[in-house]
Amino acid sequence: MVVQQLNQLASTAEELFSARNYEAAELAYQALIEAQPACLTHHWKLGLSLLLQGQEAEAQMCWMSSLLEGSESQLETWTKELVETLEAEAQTQASADNAQNSWLVRQHLRDIQPANSQNLLNLIQLCILLEYPFSDLISGEQGLNQLLSQDAVSFDKKLLISTLLLVLQSSPVEAETLSLVRLCLGRLDHFHELRYRLIPMCIDLAKGYRVEDAISLGELYLSVDQTDLEFLTHLPGWYSTTKNFPKAVERAKTRIELSPCEIERIFSRHLLIKILLGTGGHWQEAAKEIEANRAALMRVEQFEPQPEVFQILRLVSTAFFSPYIQDNPGLNRHFINHAATLFSQELRKITPPELEEQNRLKHQSSKLSPAHSVKKKLKIGYISYSLRRHSVGWIARWLLKYHDSESIQTYGYLINFDQQDPFQNWYAKQFDAVCRVGIDCPDRGVEIAKRISEDDIDILIDLDSITMDLTCEVMVHKPAPIQVTWLGWDASGLPQIDYYIADSYVLPEEAQSYYQEKIWRMPDTYVAVDGFEIEVPKLSRASLDIPDDAVIYLTAQGGYKRNPEIIRLQLSVIKAVPNAFLIIKGTGSAEAIQQHFYSIAKEVGVEKEKLIFSADCCFRRRAPRQSKNCRHSTRHLPLQWSNHNS
Repeated sequence: MVVQQLNQLASTAEELFSARNYEAAELAYQALIEAQPACLTHHWKLGLSLLLQGQEAEAQMCWMSSLLEGSESQLETWTKELVETLEAEAQTQASADNAQNSWLVRQHLRDIQPANSQNLLNLIQLCILLEYPFSDLISGEQGLNQLLSQDAVSFDKKLLISTLLLVLQSSPVEAETLSLVRLCLGRLDHFHELRYRLIPMCIDLAKGYRVEDAISLGELYLSVDQTDLEFLTHLPGWYSTTKNFPKAVERAKTRIELSPCEIERIFSRHLLIKILLGTGGHWQEAAKEIEANRAALMRVEQFEPQPEVFQILRLVSTAFFSPYIQDNPGLNRHFINHAATLFSQELRKITPPELEEQNRLKHQSSKLSPAHSVKKKLKIGYISYSLRRHSVGWIARWLLKYHDSESIQTYGYLINFDQQDPFQNWYAKQFDAVCRVGIDCPDRGVEIAKRISEDDIDILIDLDSITMDLTCEVMVHKPAPIQVTWLGWDASGLPQIDYYIADSYVLPEEAQSYYQEKIWRMPDTYVAVDGFEIEVPKLSRASLDIPDDAVIYLTAQGGYKRNPEIIRLQLSVIKAVPNAFLIIKGTGSAEAIQQHFYSIAKEVGVEKEKLIFSADCCFRRRAPRQSKNCRHSTRHLPLQWSNHNS
């Protein structure tokens, strides 16, 4: 066969192979081997043609018989050539979205060269994509853990990190995966190469009900970097979710000890307060920490050095628990307002000047323009994280339902929008225009503020207050000429909020003296509802050993609302009402809350038998539910706490 014919045949074989006509390519490569038996490339491609037709044994025979014909020195060179050919084909198949063929090629490449780390990492990623088992690739013989422990084996660090994160996301965190993380940390020059990817991944694991996995990874990272404040920020909350309150307290106290500056110490102590109150039974210790944090806050006029954005965002909620400890609105507002002012002051130092100037000019223009005519609708924006399966979400819906659509345009800015939440999707459809933050615009305060400013919003309503730092950041940027807080919590205290909506029942006449915002009192009530759904009861009197003629009260609260004075008042009601029982529902440490109630019941003179701690309604992790405010025929009256206007 002349050279020209050979070249033509080789070109045809390559075209057939590229077109995935592997049967015809097989015949072409067989002809080439007959004409050029010494050209090993033809043997490698013939083997691939057989493999991609499903003839795995024949493919292996083709490659092995060729390799065995070489000397020891030739074998190394020829093996390298075969590996390069298979690697190139695996990449080609992956680029063509043919993961199955890419996986098949890499499986055989691994048989030829088991210690090829790049192939192994890619093979693991393909297994995850195809939902194939891969535990043997991690912990089996010549698995990833074994290769990582061999200094002679080199790794592409970027590929190693991406593979590790995929493994952690797709499978439970068990002994072999923790070993994998530990070995990966040992391979990296700087822990931060993995840390910046590991923290958000752990947060996602915790949100996805894999809290134990998040804890395991967080503790493993702390074993190599004991001073990492970010993992110490999240671990107390994760431990609380699993009801391991002693460990939650321990980690929060560790964060206080390691905090390098005042702003971090204030936030660390806030975390500890949250854990102590959350257990439902450590009020005295929590009260001491709140006093310490109040003193620290009031010592601060500004922070040096300039804090990072994430540190500033955490500052706004650090006075959050003051009202839970002490019923002194004037004093509590003093600390909340001071924390909010510090937050605003520090955030404005790093606000882009062009955004402030843009908003200033818009507000100036709105003051100069004539009042809204009947032809122009008033644009009212609502910004909130809570318009979902949440107390605020259930209560706020009637306001949107009964808006005057002829004179008002409603805009929704829904923080951390969850497409899997049907109720949040319902809310998105109620607005004339909606911005699903995280989908329609980035979840950054400056970007959200720009969007609101571009929408020309006349009045911006905040429904989160200091329960959501991102909402507070947006309000500080003042994207609307009039800004209002309503419903979500007490007022935030931010200087950029103009009004706080209330009524004559929830705030006394003298309240204006301690609120930064102007109190805008509605004539009858600051919130009105149009009835609640009726839930089918899951409990019965018989199941709770409650007599048929008893009067049933219910208290349903988290641990940090279990103020001893409130409990004392609730139990006084139980004592005063003949044949009354109290069902206790909520989150926190079951043992701590029971002892808390029993201790106060003894003081008040209420028998233990009057208190019902039911496994069906107590101490569960909060799950999405449509019936928080639904009526149940099991109980007669709810007993709420003071901040819910009981």
